[in-house]
Amino acid sequence: MMSTNKYTMNHYCNDLNFSFPVVKDTFDYKKYKGSYHTSLTTDVFESKFVNLVDSLNLKITWIELFYRGPSDLTGFDVHTDSMGGDYVKLNWIFGGNNSIMQWYTVKEGLEKEPSKTALGSKYLSFDISEVDLAHRQSVRFPSIIQAGSPHNVYNPTEDRFCLSIMLRDKTTNNRLTMAEAVELFKNYEA
Repeated sequence: MMSTNKYTMNHYCNDLNFSFPVVKDTFDYKKYKGSYHTSLTTDVFESKFVNLVDSLNLKITWIELFYRGPSDLTGFDVHTDSMGGDYVKLNWIFGGNNSIMQWYTVKEGLEKEPSKTALGSKYLSFDISEVDLAHRQSVRFPSIIQAGSPHNVYNPTEDRFCLSIMLRDKTTNNRLTMAEAVELFKNYEA
């Protein structure tokens, strides 16, 4: 069934606007400064948001916080989450004034071996010479972001903290594609 929604989906990043608090005001993200990748629990979210996710037949299966200090490096740390594909996360950015998320396409014929994060999750890492810039934009509070395409963050000004969640369909256990996520969260478009 075709959506009658007038919204034009961006394949890389779509901003949301919830009319209620989502992240608890007691969540102290600054205490994670210097810790690049930290696993968290749903305790950081208000129950209304957790209930909304549940009402959409979704479950939160991974919550993490990324810290990045300011740097003038633009082509640093290009990677996919997991093994690449079309799947999303919801990201909330704290700080990171003037930061830009950048997405890339992989140069034809290139195959990569997976690496593992400090938390044990697999990902693909790319040298900037192996990819071409496809899109860049600021990530809001929150945004649906494409996590399966190679991406990185340019963060020139201040400490940037990114609260990131993985959502899965409760029935199929599949991760959401960008089109599925935009459709499910269409009532919260920014």
